[in-house]
Amino acid sequence: MSSTTLLLLNLNIVHGVAHTFMDELFSLLKNELLPKRNKMLTTIYEARKLIKFLGLTYESIHAYTNGCVLF
Repeated sequence: MSSTTLLLLNLNIVHGVAHTFMDELFSLLKNELLPKRNKMLTTIYEARKLIKFLGLTYESIHAYTNGCVLF
């Protein structure tokens, strides 16, 4: 559960996907694609709450188009 949650949250951050899309993706995975006994989370809020509980953080660093990084 945790590794899948991390992978999905990483996709969210890297590609800048909307939270509503991620909520629908979590819901689709849990309710339609995975077996009924799975433990998949259903919203991005629950996923971020789990990641925070585990003590993990994600820091997004904005970069300019020519490769420069702003610190």
